[in-house]
Amino acid sequence: MLMTQSSFVEVRPPDQPDNGEATVITINGAAVALFNVAGRIFAISDFCVRCGASLALGVVIGTHVSCRQCTWRYDIISGRLTELPELAIDRFEVSIDDAHVLVATEPSALDSR
Repeated sequence: MLMTQSSFVEVRPPDQPDNGEATVITINGAAVALFNVAGRIFAISDFCVRCGASLALGVVIGTHVSCRQCTWRYDIISGRLTELPELAIDRFEVSIDDAHVLVATEPSALDSR
Protein backbone atom coordinates (compact mmCIF):
# COMPACT_ATOMS: atom_id res chain seq x y z
CA MET A 1 0.00 0.00 0.00
CA LEU A 2 1.28 3.46 -0.90
CA MET A 3 0.64 6.66 1.02
CA THR A 4 1.30 10.05 -0.54
CA GLN A 5 3.51 12.44 1.42
CA SER A 6 4.25 15.65 -0.54
CA SER A 7 6.44 14.57 -3.50
CA PHE A 8 7.16 11.11 -2.10
CA VAL A 9 5.08 7.98 -1.57
CA GLU A 10 5.62 5.62 1.33
CA VAL A 11 6.23 2.00 0.41
CA ARG A 12 4.63 -0.23 3.02
CA PRO A 13 6.33 -3.48 4.15
CA PRO A 14 4.43 -5.90 1.86
CA ASP A 15 5.77 -3.95 -1.14
CA GLN A 16 9.34 -3.58 0.14
CA PRO A 17 11.81 -5.99 -1.48
CA ASP A 18 13.96 -8.26 0.67
CA ASN A 19 17.75 -8.14 0.33
CA GLY A 20 18.82 -9.21 -3.17
CA GLU A 21 15.27 -9.06 -4.52
CA ALA A 22 13.04 -6.66 -6.46
CA THR A 23 9.39 -5.69 -6.48
CA VAL A 24 7.18 -3.41 -8.56
CA ILE A 25 5.09 -0.48 -7.35
CA THR A 26 2.98 1.98 -9.33
CA ILE A 27 3.64 5.71 -9.08
CA ASN A 28 1.43 8.11 -11.04
CA GLY A 29 0.34 5.22 -13.27
CA ALA A 30 3.88 4.11 -14.11
CA ALA A 31 5.56 0.86 -13.02
CA VAL A 32 8.65 1.44 -10.86
CA ALA A 33 11.01 -1.38 -9.89
CA LEU A 34 12.41 -1.33 -6.35
CA PHE A 35 15.66 -3.22 -5.79
CA ASN A 36 17.22 -4.07 -2.45
CA VAL A 37 20.99 -4.18 -2.92
CA ALA A 38 22.90 -5.01 0.27
CA GLY A 39 20.15 -3.43 2.37
CA ARG A 40 19.85 -0.24 0.28
CA ILE A 41 16.72 0.43 -1.76
CA PHE A 42 16.98 1.79 -5.32
CA ALA A 43 14.14 2.67 -7.70
CA ILE A 44 14.16 2.73 -11.52
CA SER A 45 11.50 2.47 -14.21
CA ASP A 46 10.34 -1.10 -14.59
CA PHE A 47 10.78 -1.55 -18.31
CA CYS A 48 13.57 -2.48 -20.67
CA VAL A 49 13.96 0.12 -23.43
CA ARG A 50 14.77 -2.62 -25.93
CA CYS A 51 11.92 -5.09 -25.41
CA GLY A 52 9.63 -3.61 -22.75
CA ALA A 53 10.03 -6.49 -20.27
CA SER A 54 9.83 -5.97 -16.51
CA LEU A 55 13.28 -5.34 -15.02
CA ALA A 56 12.08 -6.39 -11.57
CA LEU A 57 11.80 -9.91 -13.00
CA GLY A 58 15.36 -9.77 -14.35
CA VAL A 59 18.55 -11.25 -12.95
CA VAL A 60 20.28 -9.08 -10.34
CA ILE A 61 24.05 -9.35 -9.94
CA GLY A 62 25.58 -6.76 -7.66
CA THR A 63 24.25 -3.35 -8.71
CA HIS A 64 23.14 -4.49 -12.18
CA VAL A 65 19.98 -6.10 -13.50
CA SER A 66 19.78 -8.05 -16.75
CA CYS A 67 16.52 -8.06 -18.68
CA ARG A 68 15.07 -11.58 -18.64
CA GLN A 69 14.00 -11.35 -22.31
CA CYS A 70 16.81 -9.60 -24.18
CA THR A 71 19.65 -9.65 -21.57
CA TRP A 72 20.38 -5.91 -21.79
CA ARG A 73 22.00 -4.88 -18.47
CA TYR A 74 21.14 -1.79 -16.46
CA ASP A 75 22.92 -0.12 -13.57
CA ILE A 76 20.35 -0.17 -10.76
CA ILE A 77 21.81 2.95 -9.14
CA SER A 78 21.97 5.26 -12.19
CA GLY A 79 19.44 3.66 -14.55
CA ARG A 80 22.03 3.65 -17.34
CA LEU A 81 22.30 0.84 -19.84
CA THR A 82 25.61 -0.88 -19.12
CA GLU A 83 26.72 -1.42 -22.72
CA LEU A 84 25.35 1.93 -23.98
CA PRO A 85 25.72 4.36 -21.05
CA GLU A 86 24.29 7.23 -23.10
CA LEU A 87 20.92 5.46 -22.79
CA ALA A 88 19.14 5.43 -19.46
CA ILE A 89 15.76 4.79 -17.92
CA ASP A 90 14.24 6.96 -15.21
CA ARG A 91 15.50 6.57 -11.69
CA PHE A 92 13.71 7.77 -8.59
CA GLU A 93 15.13 9.14 -5.36
CA VAL A 94 14.63 6.88 -2.34
CA SER A 95 14.70 8.13 1.23
CA ILE A 96 14.58 6.14 4.45
CA ASP A 97 12.94 8.02 7.33
CA ASP A 98 12.60 6.15 10.65
CA ALA A 99 12.53 2.81 8.78
CA HIS A 100 9.89 4.12 6.36
CA VAL A 101 10.81 3.73 2.68
CA LEU A 102 9.85 6.82 0.67
CA VAL A 103 10.11 6.97 -3.14
CA ALA A 104 9.95 10.22 -5.14
CA THR A 105 6.88 10.63 -7.33
CA GLU A 106 8.94 12.17 -10.16
CA PRO A 107 12.17 10.85 -11.72
CA SER A 108 15.50 12.32 -10.62
CA ALA A 109 17.67 14.29 -12.99
CA LEU A 110 20.18 12.06 -14.77
CA ASP A 111 23.63 12.35 -13.23
CA SER A 112 26.79 12.73 -15.28
CA ARG A 113 28.17 9.25 -14.49
